[in-house]
Amino acid sequence: MKARSIYPFLSWLSIFLIILSPQLFAEGMFMDGVYYATVARNMAEGIGSFWVPALSDTLGAKFYEHPPLGFGIQSLFFSLFGDHFWVERLYSLLTYLITALIMLRFWKLLVGKVLYAYGLISLFLWITVPKIIWGASANLLENTSMVFILLSVYFQMKSFLNAKRSWLALSGFFILLAFFTKGITALFPLSFAFFYRIRQKEYSKVVYDYMMLIGTMTTALLLLVLIQPVSWESLQRYFEVQVLGSLQSPATEENRFYILNRFLQEVTVILILLAGVVGFYRWKRKQTENPAMSPHFWPLMLCALSGILPIMLSLKQSTFYIIPTFSLICLAITLLIAARLNRLFGKMEDGKLYKIWQYTALVLLPIAILANVYFFGKLNRNQEMLSDIKQVIEVIPARSVIQIHPSMKEQYAYHAYFYRYGKISLSTDKGEYYLSPIESSIENRFPSFEKLELKTLNLYLKNDNLRH
Repeated sequence: MKARSIYPFLSWLSIFLIILSPQLFAEGMFMDGVYYATVARNMAEGIGSFWVPALSDTLGAKFYEHPPLGFGIQSLFFSLFGDHFWVERLYSLLTYLITALIMLRFWKLLVGKVLYAYGLISLFLWITVPKIIWGASANLLENTSMVFILLSVYFQMKSFLNAKRSWLALSGFFILLAFFTKGITALFPLSFAFFYRIRQKEYSKVVYDYMMLIGTMTTALLLLVLIQPVSWESLQRYFEVQVLGSLQSPATEENRFYILNRFLQEVTVILILLAGVVGFYRWKRKQTENPAMSPHFWPLMLCALSGILPIMLSLKQSTFYIIPTFSLICLAITLLIAARLNRLFGKMEDGKLYKIWQYTALVLLPIAILANVYFFGKLNRNQEMLSDIKQVIEVIPARSVIQIHPSMKEQYAYHAYFYRYGKISLSTDKGEYYLSPIESSIENRFPSFEKLELKTLNLYLKNDNLRH
């Protein structure tokens, strides 16, 4: 990054970190993120393996819910930094920072030097999306796949603009990495070549593009299976457990249009800003003519939508599935905004504006650091649950099994937190200890056990099983 671009980027980063500070390095996390951190930590410590990940001894002893690459990469961070609650949060943040830098690089590829400084707008639009802010500290697999997805589209665009199909091979490789991170939902960047060639009316080149993309993916996959035969079994289990299993699992939403409705809610601020810029431009210029639309707008937008609309085929929908699409959408929208702002206000690299960026960064960056230090380690989510779990972990050895009350069987957050923090597994039919909700009166079942009464739970244990 050029020296003149550092202060604008640091200004954006400071604002981003201030917004994130209440939850970024605070304890308590979305359940899926706790699961993924647990699997990654286990992998780093030799519990399970890359191709056969493990969640706990009683739940997900062979965790095939997702392909293993995201866990494998995160396990390197646990190997490097050790088993601390902040490791998965640091990793999650880094995936976002890498994505932001790729977005700026992508913007330069799209516009060259003419409007390069306006690329920062795409980053500001990006963090107006509520789910982007939420996901930055949630340790989702989408965070890792987002990096690979954006790189895959970037290298396709680089191939098309430079007329070198060799970049398509690299794009295909990154699509495969995205697949090995999040599965079939990460394959939507394959649509970009089609939309780009159709927009350019280069119909004859579509076949060659896909021969390169799919050929690279197929070749790399075959080599992997030949070198690591267990990888094929792992993928088969993923399809059985997650893909086929999701078709039989209960629906999460009643309406197929849920994901589209949620998408429109997520980009509400972006649409308002776009309408405001276009309206102000027309009023200020006192004319209805607009700058020519970039030829790259529709390929980027349609590629992003291809990662959203197919989800409507299933009633199993969650908004965080579409997190990787927002970087492409923000780049596309910035193409519409930047030319108008440039005509109205000139270059963003103006000396006075640069000074404003510099002072903003120097003021906000210390505030961002102090805010994250202040919230570091505080209980942000599941406060009472985490407080109780930590007290239980203090008296029960690691790798123990706790028998739980039947009502807790599907309270999966308990399973996730107990193994993430204490390597303790939960079971409804076995265990040296017994755990139940505090409202359950079952003392007569354990007359010789000591009762540890917590905020929301009761733990029953023998005196000789206490951790000293």
